[in-house]
Amino acid sequence: MLSILIIDDTPDKVEILKNFILSKFDEIHDSAIDVACTTYDGLNAICRKQYDLVLLDLFIPKRKGEKESPQNAAELLNDINGLDMVKVPAHILGITKMTEIPDDFKETFSNELWSLLKYGEDSRDWEERLERKISYLIRTKMQLINNPDYNYDVAIINALQEKENEMIRSWDNCDWQEVKGIPDENVTYYTAILEKEGRKIRCVTAYADRMGMVATAVLTTKIINYFRPRYVFMTGICAGISSDKANFGDIIVAESVIDGASGKYANKGDEHIFVPEYKVINTPASFLNKIRRLKEDRTLMDKIRNINRPKVVNPNHILNVLVGPTASVPAVVADKQVINDLKGQERKLVGLEMEAYGMYYAVDHSMKPQPQIVASLKSATDFADSRKSDDYQLYGAMTSSEFLYHIILNELDYGR
Repeated sequence: MLSILIIDDTPDKVEILKNFILSKFDEIHDSAIDVACTTYDGLNAICRKQYDLVLLDLFIPKRKGEKESPQNAAELLNDINGLDMVKVPAHILGITKMTEIPDDFKETFSNELWSLLKYGEDSRDWEERLERKISYLIRTKMQLINNPDYNYDVAIINALQEKENEMIRSWDNCDWQEVKGIPDENVTYYTAILEKEGRKIRCVTAYADRMGMVATAVLTTKIINYFRPRYVFMTGICAGISSDKANFGDIIVAESVIDGASGKYANKGDEHIFVPEYKVINTPASFLNKIRRLKEDRTLMDKIRNINRPKVVNPNHILNVLVGPTASVPAVVADKQVINDLKGQERKLVGLEMEAYGMYYAVDHSMKPQPQIVASLKSATDFADSRKSDDYQLYGAMTSSEFLYHIILNELDYGR
């Protein structure tokens, strides 16, 4: 539950503090309490781990064998506030046996809004104060974990930086800014506030470092944990199942997403075969109802189709929206037999891509507050056969992103 660091060089005092905490709080395990005997070791521990509470003795050596001094504790507080590599603790409680605490050290603690606790083996006043402080921290952490509130309204996830995420970040009247300060060196996050009729809609977007369900599931989990979005969407490009049903750039909204790689390999005589056992996650019906209404809006479809973006090649046909099952597979498909196998399990299959199931799975298994809607809106830029072309990939990325842009501004309830 709570992680606690005791920075104190008096073994008997450390043992008394630990035993008191463990006896009062069943939620705290012995392994959650670390001990450092010097401020040097304490600073190293705080750089390695984020603590909920640090109990800091004011009369402590800087290193083993050196003289104890209150100045060392003051310097540690300054390092915690000034060094970038420090994982800043949630709270610091100064605890000391000194009968008279120098005024300058009182001021150091009060300036940072930390508390001082006078410890004494012959007095139990410190126990009640320490118990109240830990109880408060436990309640605070539990409320943060179970907080039903969303921090962001919309998260948009893409498989690729170029084409897909760049189209999101080219929305009109939308100033995307790179997020600083998140402890994640593997992903670049962008946030923006969209405004419509006085409403402020908080959005975040990011792209994975590679295609595929695993990378997408990891990215989705990170975004949910960092930003707590109400809605999660994926735009981009996919393969249409048949050119008879979809044209280049047509938007395919997943009614459900199939894990096309789920199953087992087996032997059938001398032949090695793959026996599918497809897993399915559905898109919320309330969202699909909005899509079925929007797909009939020819004014909207024509407006999206005619948006000008650099290097976008328009295939010069009307723009449509298709709603139906899609499948996520672990590789690019240019083989009709793979399509036939998938359609054998889902005859109404309309799209094929590589990421959406990972996003749906991450949302479906996320912690509270769980996103209310997850949906894949990708545009067809080929038809999963050998006749592949990159000519309309930018157009497909544009149509899917602009369709989502309209939905965000006009179709979603943000609960305020």
